[in-house]
Amino acid sequence: MGKKTTLGFGIITLMCMCGLPILINWLMFRHYFPVAGNEVTWINSLSSIWGAIIGGVISGALTLIGVNITIKN
Repeated sequence: MGKKTTLGFGIITLMCMCGLPILINWLMFRHYFPVAGNEVTWINSLSSIWGAIIGGVISGALTLIGVNITIKN
């Protein structure tokens, strides 16, 4: 993968990381799908969603680095 492809992938990933929780929040408050709980419950759930997304990105990046090092050697 070239630097341009990696940068594009990173930008798309960041946009999804920011956009998906906002979209879910908007859909929840517009009552497009049923949601259990209230705003306080949703804020706690939102923090766990961010933790999962950030943890996934970090672990994916470390795996990609490890695979690239293995292939080069």
